[in-house]
Amino acid sequence: MRERLEMILAQNENTITGAIISEILEEQNPIEALLYFQEYGVEWGIVKCLEFEKDCEKFFNRHYKEIEEMKQEFWAPLTVKKGYTTKMFFSNWAFKTRALDLYMFLTLED
Repeated sequence: MRERLEMILAQNENTITGAIISEILEEQNPIEALLYFQEYGVEWGIVKCLEFEKDCEKFFNRHYKEIEEMKQEFWAPLTVKKGYTTKMFFSNWAFKTRALDLYMFLTLED
């Protein structure tokens, strides 16, 4: 699994998927980590690259174009949750969405 993730990372280094893979490669069970990330995102501070508000802003700025494309493709209107800045909300949403996409890709191919 790790070799497969490293191959995907090499093809997606500067993407949200690449950021997720960089996070889960540090975990003992990458598939379980994907589910955990998808369910909780930044709420519990478990995603190191999104731990603080400044991290979320940096992530949002780095992946702005990809996040905007994801928002355009999303089927429902998105509303920023109370207590979140716009950048925090969309960084978390994009991370969680791509984590689920990656989970489905990895588990459906097996």
